[in-house]
Amino acid sequence: MMTVKQLGAKIRALRERKKMSQQELAVRLGLKSDTAVYLIEKGDRGVSLDKLKVLAELFDITVSELVEDASPKPVSDVVTALRSEGLTEKDVDQVSNFIKFIKQKATNDK
Repeated sequence: MMTVKQLGAKIRALRERKKMSQQELAVRLGLKSDTAVYLIEKGDRGVSLDKLKVLAELFDITVSELVEDASPKPVSDVVTALRSEGLTEKDVDQVSNFIKFIKQKATNDK
């Protein structure tokens, strides 16, 4: 199980990937303000199971995938590096998709 801070960071990354503002996410979660989302993403506020279910559905993943403690994977490391180099989100997504394609091809070739 991941820490509240790790979960908050994951929620932030998923929200940013969907190009959502904290205010938009607050509305989707039924929260009163974007400050609540900020506190969740910072790791200063927990998330109820009901909200985890909404988040998982919103981000097209399972609750388990949302809360599992995933150590950095090569794809995420590359994506982080690309972002730090100033690539656009579109470019980062294309590189990420290419990496996934290569990994799937390698799996299918076995």
